[in-house]
Amino acid sequence: EGTLATLLDGDLAFKHDSGAVFAVGPSELADPGLAPRLASLRDDVRVERQRDFLVLALDRAVEKGARNPTVLKRLLSAATDSGAITLDTQLTVRELLDLGQAFANFDPQNLQRTALPGNGGVIGEASVILMDDELAQPILDIFRGNGNTLQPKQVTLSIVDARGKVEENTKADSLLQGRGFRVNGRIQMSTGPVEQRTIVRYSADQRNAALLLSRYLWADPIYQEVTGLKALNLTLGLDYQGVYLLAKTEADLQGKFPGLGDVVASTVPRSPATTLGGPSKTSVTSPPTTVILPPSFTPAPTTTSGIYGRPPDGVTCK
Repeated sequence: EGTLATLLDGDLAFKHDSGAVFAVGPSELADPGLAPRLASLRDDVRVERQRDFLVLALDRAVEKGARNPTVLKRLLSAATDSGAITLDTQLTVRELLDLGQAFANFDPQNLQRTALPGNGGVIGEASVILMDDELAQPILDIFRGNGNTLQPKQVTLSIVDARGKVEENTKADSLLQGRGFRVNGRIQMSTGPVEQRTIVRYSADQRNAALLLSRYLWADPIYQEVTGLKALNLTLGLDYQGVYLLAKTEADLQGKFPGLGDVVASTVPRSPATTLGGPSKTSVTSPPTTVILPPSFTPAPTTTSGIYGRPPDGVTCK
């Protein structure tokens, strides 16, 4: 968060363009490109905190009683009458109140936040974040009503194998690369606890990538949203069985992936299918596909979310 003036020889810094952490030395301090990288990092953090502020503001509104229609009306009137909020000419307080009542049971933790991918740059003397047009299109397509158009070739992830010693014909990184994903590294954990469940960790800008990755996994992952950008990590647990030749549909993940909030009501067997790889000496049968009943008000599983400004569990900020 500091400026170049606060950096000393030997301090650790973060390269926005590569994501690498490096020790600052005389050559880095003299590098004219270092200042824009540090400035763009501050821009990324600022934007991320603005997204997180929406969740914290909703939390605060709920604490103030916003789920009560009378309290919600008073809060909306106070905001508009004071001039703190300017409404569009086609939007009324009554419509906002109706919208608030429709989402009375909404958990702010389930608010899905996203970010357009970009890279740090400088225009004139201003530090800016320049949108990556190619990588941004799949995210923009969702808001255009085109659905999730993200392709595996546009997704980069890292893999940690935390299953202990497992015999298998083909490693997970090779299987995912065979489906088009880009894997920038795989770590085999030889010590430490064995993970029972596969874990998919992703930053807000990688949510759609995490969803696409999950459609190919023969596993029942835990999902954890983390702070930062360009973070997508797959930790393999003992439930991992391989990678599908054909991806599951998003409907198959409803009630499992955060934000796909319909409840899984029953299951029917998936027709026999071949999987790529998975542990050897095990029978290869496919897990059931889900049958989704009409939407209910039961929320999707919450993520382990890193939100700037939210205190740890059991800690109250005063």
